[in-house]
Amino acid sequence: MTKDILVTFLKSGLLVTEAKVLQYLFEHDVAFSRDIERKMDLRQPEVSNAMKVFHKKGWIVKEKEKSRKKGRPLVKYILKKDKEKIINELISACNKKIAVLQKIVNELEEIL
Repeated sequence: MTKDILVTFLKSGLLVTEAKVLQYLFEHDVAFSRDIERKMDLRQPEVSNAMKVFHKKGWIVKEKEKSRKKGRPLVKYILKKDKEKIINELISACNKKIAVLQKIVNELEEIL
């Protein structure tokens, strides 16, 4: 995947951190929080917040794994929905925004 996909996710209304995390998940399907942080240049709270949004949407599942070393536990995220369904949800959200904007345009035209 390229930066074009990241830009498209941003244009669809996702926050920068959400777009980066979603891009990573689209590339890997299963990912550990630390890998996302390192490869996408994000901090742990940013990844966690994006995952909370995705979890609410039903896009991912979260699994904790015991680390063999001391420190924070390993958190693994897995795409729960198909990529196609996620894209369709983003398209649907964009279509709703278009409808709202079209209504505003119609109201402005009525003023004339």
